[in-house]
Amino acid sequence: MLTDTELLRRCRQQPDGILNLLFYSDRVSKKQAHEFDEYMVCVSGQYTVVLNDEEFVLNSRDELFIPKGTEHLGKCIAGTRTIHAFGRKRIRRTEE
Repeated sequence: MLTDTELLRRCRQQPDGILNLLFYSDRVSKKQAHEFDEYMVCVSGQYTVVLNDEEFVLNSRDELFIPKGTEHLGKCIAGTRTIHAFGRKRIRRTEE
């Protein structure tokens, strides 16, 4: 099982900021906050995110946006698959 640090390192290695995860065992992460937004989708299984002491249970096809700086932790059951997209830069529109 990857530690939270290993997960973050693996995400940083992805040039597009996308992380696909398959959890082989039940897991609870440490509380964390990022300097960037996070968007996640539960592809299969069940993933629970705790944001500001409120639990959000994500099942297959459920999505969640986590604003930068928001403390959160995650809990999931074995067999859960998730996709996480980490925003690093904001896109600015040019005037047309």
